[in-house]
Amino acid sequence: MTRRQAGRTLLGLAVTGILAASATAQTAEPKARPLLVGVVDLGVVFARSERTAGIARQVAREREPIDARTREQRGAIDSLRRDLEATPDDNPTKRLKVAELMLLEKGLEAIEHETTRLTQQRFETLTLAVIDEIDAAVREFAKTHGYDLILKTTTKGWGETRLPERLYRAQISTVVAYDPALDVTDAIVEQLNANPEGERRTFH
Repeated sequence: MTRRQAGRTLLGLAVTGILAASATAQTAEPKARPLLVGVVDLGVVFARSERTAGIARQVAREREPIDARTREQRGAIDSLRRDLEATPDDNPTKRLKVAELMLLEKGLEAIEHETTRLTQQRFETLTLAVIDEIDAAVREFAKTHGYDLILKTTTKGWGETRLPERLYRAQISTVVAYDPALDVTDAIVEQLNANPEGERRTFH
């Protein structure tokens, strides 16, 4: 064998070894797992959550003492009005009763205004609490089921006929189009409603 032939033989063996080593390395390396991605419609989750349905009932229960006081105030006003109707104009007590009626009516107006304010405040507080619970449920679902990423959208469930809410939904939605097979909304609703929560703090 000449020196040139020997050199070619060694080069061939080296290339063969490199290719074999590369193939072995590729076989040994595990294939990367594809990302597991889901999409959740937050508007639908909010609308179908039992916690959301319970907000109005809870606020109504919390309002009962105030509503009772309002009914009592209205009863006093109605009683005084009947008394005034039966009191002659020349009766010296009539002016006092008129003044008393005005005070009662102002008091009722103040009670109703405060009730409206507190009710709205409680609705907002409880709604924000439900939204926080939904976020936590999505994170828990992702962790439990091995999702790498869950994207949010909101196509309905937020009062889609009202322009301000439609604009709001357009702003918070991060997904415009997706394969329905990625949708995990129903599963998250089921998980959320399977874990009911107790009563929350009331307002006075």
